[in-house]
Amino acid sequence: MKFNLFGKKELRSPKIKKFLWLYVFDDSPEFRKLVEKKVKEINQSSELPFNLLIPHDDFIEKYHGEMDRFENFMSNDYCTHKWSLEFSGYPNDECDMFLTKTTVDLDEYSVFGINDNTTVEEAESILADYGFIYTSQEYKNFLGEIRTDTYYKYLDIKIYLHTKDDKIPSLTLEVRTYYVGNRIY
Repeated sequence: MKFNLFGKKELRSPKIKKFLWLYVFDDSPEFRKLVEKKVKEINQSSELPFNLLIPHDDFIEKYHGEMDRFENFMSNDYCTHKWSLEFSGYPNDECDMFLTKTTVDLDEYSVFGINDNTTVEEAESILADYGFIYTSQEYKNFLGEIRTDTYYKYLDIKIYLHTKDDKIPSLTLEVRTYYVGNRIY
């Protein structure tokens, strides 16, 4: 069994000569190593205020009191006028908290060289070079309205480009957290 770039397991049926794509909660060490290797590449190839997957305790030691904190149901959130951070359990909600989501203004920061002067076409090319695949997904919001999420995905990592006039003033990086449902809230 192997993983594809979407984090799905490939299963081959001996009777049917086709692939069966199966998405399963996978907390295997092999899968996690692939995700964390890509996160390390993002951290090394980007100018971010904080590295993805920095432990919450390390963050608090260094930066406590220097920014606004927001109480959230399942995460610890912080923000300034240039970025926001979300710390949640990684790889699942039963684990210690790490930085799993950040939104940054690209006038001061960059990801893979993508900044506020980068066009959408250039950003798509850069992300493709790093192995990210364009993905679009429709869903219904809580009001029943159809919405479309578009992002670039590599395993359990998503990058959302927030565009304006073919430029990218900000983007969001997210490492997926699995919710195992063992907590009572």
